[in-house]
Amino acid sequence: NDIRVPPMIPTSNGKLIQADSTTDEKDPFSIVCTFHDDQNYPEYIITFMDKIA
Repeated sequence: NDIRVPPMIPTSNGKLIQADSTTDEKDPFSIVCTFHDDQNYPEYIITFMDKIA
């Protein structure tokens, strides 16, 4: 699937708005895809450091 922008979704009043994110089709879902960097939240932060002799 080549989604480059999130799909449009209907609101309760019938207007269409663009979704902020999408998920896989599993229930419950296991993958969440966000489309903007400011929506990402890392579960783990891995830091690498050079060993100084």
